Amino acid sequence: MRIRDIIESFHPGENILVRYTPDSSPELLFYIIVTVGRDVVVSDIMDTLSEYCKRLSLLNLNVCDSLKVIKIGGFRGVGEVLEKMETDKYALDMESYSRLVGENVFNVVLGLHKLASMLTREELFNLVGNLSSLIGEKGRVNFYFVNKDFMERSGLGAMELWNEIATSTIEWRRVGKRLILHVVKSANPEIEDLTLGTTAPEIVRGDRT
Repeated sequence: MRIRDIIESFHPGENILVRYTPDSSPELLFYIIVTVGRDVVVSDIMDTLSEYCKRLSLLNLNVCDSLKVIKIGGFRGVGEVLEKMETDKYALDMESYSRLVGENVFNVVLGLHKLASMLTREELFNLVGNLSSLIGEKGRVNFYFVNKDFMERSGLGAMELWNEIATSTIEWRRVGKRLILHVVKSANPEIEDLTLGTTAPEIVRGDRT
């Protein structure tokens, strides 16, 4: 089984929490997800997509120009920007956001931990509740990339809340030169607790990913 096989194994309507460590090059997992072959919409919080794209371009992995993007805060336009939303609107009005994302797509949300750090505890609870309402909606699969170390240090208990509303949780971490993906929990029992490893050169070449 390859990492791409795991990504394709998630059920339509799922909320996938992607917990990554700061040294794990999360842009490489992002690259795998957006090149699986599904329609993709990227929800870009506070210019996180721009950071990912710059690092990918250093590896000649240029996938960003063709991406459909919903900008949430920030000012760096990357890809085809469908709409720009203010962070408070995103936190409080999920109906318009859901319409923008559309149906039967991979919705990849980058920088969720940045948004969470700007919210009060009450606003954070509201955001978590809004995200949980997307479970099962319109056949889309939502991937929420979260910097695990940052969130655990925030003191708001946000990581525990994300874990609770996620239908599946995967961890992405680095061990030496190897990048490890571990399926912590999943709505698909066939992939639960699977662990796969790869390296940056293998991802660039497309080997075993």
